[in-house]
Amino acid sequence: MARKPAPWLVRLGVAVTSWVAAITVAQAVLGPDLARAAEQVEERIELQLRGLRAPADPLPERSHEDESFEPWELVSV
Repeated sequence: MARKPAPWLVRLGVAVTSWVAAITVAQAVLGPDLARAAEQVEERIELQLRGLRAPADPLPERSHEDESFEPWELVSV
């Protein structure tokens, strides 16, 4: 007669399997972005070590329109 595994062992197995699947999906989705960001950081560090200036990050463009907001305009009731 075979003994059934303990319920906690089954739950632990399901939890570990779910965790591994979630990590695998996250690495597949975020991997290229993280690799690109890491390469940029490495390039900046290498340029700093060589005494060269790293290119500055481009600043986001701002509109040249004078638009000011009053605090009550930001809240919708």
